Parts: sequence; structure tokens; C-alpha cells
Amino acid sequence: MTLSRLVAGLALSTITALAGTATVYYGGIEDRLGSTGYESNGDYNDMIYNMTGSGLQLTGSGSFLANPAVDENGTMFWDNKSSDGPLMNVGYCLYGGGNCGIVGGPVSNLSAWVGAGGTQVLNNVFLSTGTVTATLLAKITAYSTTDQLGWYNPLTGASGMVFGGTVTPGQTVSFDPGSEFVLWTNHGGTSPMLYSNAALGADSSQSHFAFFGVETSPVPEPGTMAMMVPGLLLLGWGAARFRRAKR
Repeated sequence: MTLSRLVAGLALSTITALAGTATVYYGGIEDRLGSTGYESNGDYNDMIYNMTGSGLQLTGSGSFLANPAVDENGTMFWDNKSSDGPLMNVGYCLYGGGNCGIVGGPVSNLSAWVGAGGTQVLNNVFLSTGTVTATLLAKITAYSTTDQLGWYNPLTGASGMVFGGTVTPGQTVSFDPGSEFVLWTNHGGTSPMLYSNAALGADSSQSHFAFFGVETSPVPEPGTMAMMVPGLLLLGWGAARFRRAKR
């Protein structure tokens, strides 16, 4: 094996084992059905919250986009004008620079979970290995006393409430949904159920959930370190052999 091929192989093994995670997930819901009217596809500020937990991971067809533009032009599916007032969609609430705020906001180093070109993600599912803790950060809706947020495990059929209509910003709730769960919302049982995996609910064509995450910098997993130690030793041996052959 040549020295250049050895270096390339070591670099590849290191890169492919890198992993990045979000330490905190933020979310906003859109409680209005339909995609017409002043809000177009929604402002997603009706209930804003964050979640942390053991092994908590968001899965689906999206990816995290750092520093998205927030300007009410709708490029990000949640970045529409709000009937609550100017500069009041979920982006302004989380990133700042607008006319709405959240408990503890604005949030630094926040990335948006979106599809290609900022489109909505319809199949959001969370994985978890234990208790999840959620904090309500804001409620900007005409249904402030009835909007609900809950969880549902499609594998076991178990479900529960996260925030009822009487919960106010700043309150924290913990729950254990099992290994997999989606989020749901409705108006206290008086409106159709809407899920973060839209195929499960009454409106499968539109995401009523927007998600964001504070990502950590990618770091080598334990398996990567195990591969790097013998790899570095082999690299040193190969370099020495290469020098002797050259002489």
C-alpha cells in the first residue's frame, strides 16, 4: 500500500463515523386548516416549545439548515406573514428581530429542519430512549385556552398530553413516550387531529409542525477513536518505511 492510499483510507474511515446531534429541539405548530388567506401556509406561532431528552432524535425527510432567512417571503415554509401582526411568525419569535418573543429567547445557533429549498417536511418522527422534557415558550393564537399538544407512539398505540389549553408559557412537563413518537395537536377535541407525521392525521398534505434544533459540533464517535489509534500507528509505520525506501 502506498503512503497516499494509506492516508486516504484513514481519512475516509474517520469522516464516515462522524455524528452530529441536536441538544435541544424547538417546535412551532400551525393550528389552522387550509393553505389560503393572509397567512398563506401558516405562521407556526400558535404554540412554541422546546424538548430535550435521553437519546432524543428527529427523523424524517428533512435536514438542518443553519441561518435561514426570516423575512416573511415564504421561502422557508414557516416564514409567512401572520394575521397576529407584522414580523410575528415562528422565525421571528425564535431568531429575534421581529415583534414577538419567547421565554428565554432569542435562541443562538439555531438551525431549521426543512426539506429541499425550505419546503415542509411531512413525515417527522422522534426517537427516544427515556424521559422527554418539554417547556412551553409562547402561545400566540385565538385558541389560547383550547389548543393542545400531545404525543403518540405508533408502535404501541400509547398516547398522552404534553400541554393542555390552560398551560401558560414557562411551564415544563416531562413524559416517557417509549422508543418512538410523533406529536399531535387540536383545539381541545373540537377540531381534527393533526400529527407531525402528517399521514396519520386529518390533513396529510400540509405539515402543521415546524421544527428547529440547536446542533452540537460533529465529534468522533467512540468507534471512530478506536479506528483512529491503530490507523495512526499504521500511518507512522508506513511513513517510516516510505522514508527508508526513498533513501
